[in-house]
Amino acid sequence: MINRNLKGNRSIGLVAFSLCGHFAISVNWKDILNLAANNLGIARLDGYALGGNDIRINRTIVILQTLIIVALLGVISILVVKPDTNKTTNNHAIIINYDRADLDRLEEMVSRFNEGHGDNLMIIEPGMDSGPVIHDVITNGREIKWTVDHSRDAWFPKNKNKIVYECKSVRLHERDRDYIDVQLSQCEGFNGKEQLPVLSFPREKL
Repeated sequence: MINRNLKGNRSIGLVAFSLCGHFAISVNWKDILNLAANNLGIARLDGYALGGNDIRINRTIVILQTLIIVALLGVISILVVKPDTNKTTNNHAIIINYDRADLDRLEEMVSRFNEGHGDNLMIIEPGMDSGPVIHDVITNGREIKWTVDHSRDAWFPKNKNKIVYECKSVRLHERDRDYIDVQLSQCEGFNGKEQLPVLSFPREKL
């Protein structure tokens, strides 16, 4: 949707540029120059200006052309790079590097949840001795569904390869000097006050 809006804005910009270009070509420059000349105290000219007046009129032409070009560029830049006000997140939907950018994205998700806004993330956690663990996170601003998929881990019990947490609270918690945890609470099937760690960020990567 964001790309579609950007293309639409570019199309509008091109149309505006075309229309403004047509205006710049079709305008009666002679009338504009005579009007400017009158405002500057220069006699109205139907032919060629002579002497010092010629220099003053040429200067007027340059000033008018510069103002028109600046105005056209301003309109085009506003239309083409107009920000998308409907954008809800920074579009960073996959957590895989466990770096500062990934932690910032999780902080954004937590903040949006606390403000009542939905979000979704896929988190790829590297396995110790086997395939990665996949976290699928979906929120609607009131509840958060956090699915942990161990099916790619050959050492994990097959009857417990997927764990689904349905909770009403999420937070980032600084466990110690080495780790920052993502914790869920008020989860179905658990003590409401219990903080369940579902993910950890090593500080050495931040």
